[in-house]
Amino acid sequence: IMKKYSIGIDLGGTKILTALVDRSSGEVVHFVKKKIKKEKGAENIVNKMVCSINELLEESKVNIEDINSIGVAAAGQIDRDHGIILGAPNLECFDLNIRDILEGEFKLPVYLANDVEAATLGELKFGAGKGVDDLVCVFVGTGVGSCIVKEGKIVRGATGTAGEIGHIIVDLNGRQCACGAHGCLEAYASRSAIEKRIEG
Repeated sequence: IMKKYSIGIDLGGTKILTALVDRSSGEVVHFVKKKIKKEKGAENIVNKMVCSINELLEESKVNIEDINSIGVAAAGQIDRDHGIILGAPNLECFDLNIRDILEGEFKLPVYLANDVEAATLGELKFGAGKGVDDLVCVFVGTGVGSCIVKEGKIVRGATGTAGEIGHIIVDLNGRQCACGAHGCLEAYASRSAIEKRIEG
């Protein structure tokens, strides 16, 4: 019997958005949003994710038996094959095996992707990229991310970070970025960088 729903988690730099998604239409049926303020680091992030999923199931009144899988889209560097967040500086998470933790907790298959890559797949299947073979998606939020699609497939490159424009150096001795480098595009053009400039 085909399970109707999947859970999608957008693990961003300032919030965790957990959604119950209809697999046939891509429609979000219900969602739970939790802000991340000072409670960063692996343990806090995992606790918030687990609480969000439990809250989502409780509020939507959907049984876990009707859920096919959990997809996590994380801002930062990820190891897709092993389900590990290698580095998410905005969340203070490093080498976090999110797949093993969530699979152990909910007994469902868990898939991990970079957040912009996941959003691009969503646009390809259900949104602005439907029926398009070649595109570039750029997302500006806590950071700046982008993803390249060529002939209907995501271009990942040799290191899995092709199209990651947020950390292109635009000013060699420029502002410090959350990644530790100086002069990244993200340190100038992200929402958080613009907010910092306005606050002055």
